[in-house]
Amino acid sequence: MSAGLVKFVAEHTARDEIDQAARMVAVAAWLYRVIGGLFVVVGVALAMTVPAILGLEGETADVARALGTIASLDLAITMLSLAPLSVLKGLHRFPVVNAIQASGAVLALGLTVVAVKTDTGIVGVSVAWASSTLFMTVGYAIVARRIVPGHMAPPVRRDVGDLRRLVRHSRSIAVVQVAVHLQGRLDSVVIAAALPVRNVTPYSFAQRLADGTRIATDQFGKVLLPVASEVSATRERDAVRSLFLTSTRLTVAIALAVGLPIALLGGSILEIWVGDEFAGYGALVAILACAAIVDLPSYAAAAVLQS
Repeated sequence: MSAGLVKFVAEHTARDEIDQAARMVAVAAWLYRVIGGLFVVVGVALAMTVPAILGLEGETADVARALGTIASLDLAITMLSLAPLSVLKGLHRFPVVNAIQASGAVLALGLTVVAVKTDTGIVGVSVAWASSTLFMTVGYAIVARRIVPGHMAPPVRRDVGDLRRLVRHSRSIAVVQVAVHLQGRLDSVVIAAALPVRNVTPYSFAQRLADGTRIATDQFGKVLLPVASEVSATRERDAVRSLFLTSTRLTVAIALAVGLPIALLGGSILEIWVGDEFAGYGALVAILACAAIVDLPSYAAAAVLQS
């Protein structure tokens, strides 16, 4: 849904329809609050009941309940951050977003060190990460309200038509995102089912290394969606076509610049990263990196079509 909100914020802002953008933001924020509340209720209920179902007792059960409760609260806080975050992305305020995320990462690191030093265990580490999520959520909300107060001004009533429009657009995106996540995570399941389980480990390391190509290219793709939405809303079809061609060329260049070194040096990188016993899996890294290079240029087309 956040990708849909990014599109609508960029589109309405490009047309100088700030009130309509604010209505879409208000509808999305309301939906996120509902979803966050459901996460808390369902998550806490599962945290309290699942340990007993699994037969956990004593300190192990207490830790499981605490972790489940913290995880549900962390998810709910994340939901509250998505509306202001989407507004900032839709208005191309990526330097601000990066600054908040970097600050949150530094805070999480510092709190994690404190949790480890004070011997609070995995529960303390989880609290540290949830605290950094809360910090970033508050940061997005404050910055968005100060920079673009018109977009964050909640309307008196929420239009059901805007709600339907956002949900209808988000349904297709949800299918795509679920498919992408399944594609990236089912490999290990298939390997574990068909081959000795020990093969999952080298494949997982090789996949994470090859994903460097995808991570580098994704950063460009995040900027492309709001830009494409703005161009498609305010300019001629030729401008959209030009943006598509330019973004595809840039994506290919980034994918090749990152992917080819990984493919050629995969074995050596694995040796430095995880040890000599994995140096022989360079061919696996090369196959996965080349697959990413072939796959990634389609991302530009997906962003333009989505816009």
